[in-house]
Amino acid sequence: MAEKMIVKPADLYNGGFGAKYGPERPNRPQVEICKLWLRLYITPRKTFNARHGSYGLKHYVEEWAGEYVANGAFIQAAIELGYKYKRYGPNAIFNMSWEKAIKEGVMDRYGYSGPCPWQGKGRSQVKELTAKYKRYPKGALKILPPGKGEYAGPLTDDAQLSLRR
Repeated sequence: MAEKMIVKPADLYNGGFGAKYGPERPNRPQVEICKLWLRLYITPRKTFNARHGSYGLKHYVEEWAGEYVANGAFIQAAIELGYKYKRYGPNAIFNMSWEKAIKEGVMDRYGYSGPCPWQGKGRSQVKELTAKYKRYPKGALKILPPGKGEYAGPLTDDAQLSLRR
């Protein structure tokens, strides 16, 4: 079965769409954290859901993971998982349903304020995921072909990540 090719926007940076929001591209560990959260708690739907955009959703991921993720990392993760998107300035909305996230207690239906009950709920899963990475300058990852160096195992279909500096 042939894989569907996903085209990533050329102007997607850490802050979202557009170079004026920052020159750096989303880093792979943050993208993988977002993908984990999306796989666990979000499901696709037919129509776009404008209640929460990428910037709002990335805050739920941060609270769950216990660490910072960029808006661009969230957008890239959603695109890589095949969600459709519409751009709104530096942000995006998606064809996502978060009913499962609400039921699981990692998201509030109308937004949150004050201390949140899911703070750090995914911290152990995130530590396990990020332990597979060695961070390089500016969050870049060294991607090596199979058979070169030591690997934590495949995290993506097309690359394995090195555990060496």
